[in-house]
Amino acid sequence: MTTQLVRLPIVATVLSFAMSLPVQAVVLVTSDEAKQSAKSTVMESLLDSAADPSVARPAIEIRQPSLLSQPLGTPLAIELSFLAADAPIVPDSFRAYYGNLKLNITDRIIKKVKVLADGLRIDDAEIPSGQHKILLIIEDEKGRRGERELKFTVK
Repeated sequence: MTTQLVRLPIVATVLSFAMSLPVQAVVLVTSDEAKQSAKSTVMESLLDSAADPSVARPAIEIRQPSLLSQPLGTPLAIELSFLAADAPIVPDSFRAYYGNLKLNITDRIIKKVKVLADGLRIDDAEIPSGQHKILLIIEDEKGRRGERELKFTVK
């Protein structure tokens, strides 16, 4: 006669504990960073303004928030779609820069969400009230860069 060890109660306890943990929001920008950026007159552009418009490059489509003309609540959902031109998108090339100071907030995003070749989604972005600007960048396998600026107001 063999005895079998039943581990279901332990598994159920671990799952129950894990499901009861609070989900932490993605803090994209702190209040202090937003204030610093708002006061800054530095407008160092990372945009590739000299790029040849006839060259195919990847694009970034902002799917959410959809009504950027109206003040948004927080936390907010941000959903981006990456559109390839004629070469695959490189997800690891994704970069996000906040405000006039171009504060790199990429690590804050990729710690919480997975960047895929077709885009990303943040369900719970924490951003203080005020006017905000995020420069989004993605590259394809040919090294061509697509950029999009996301401007919005949080009430």
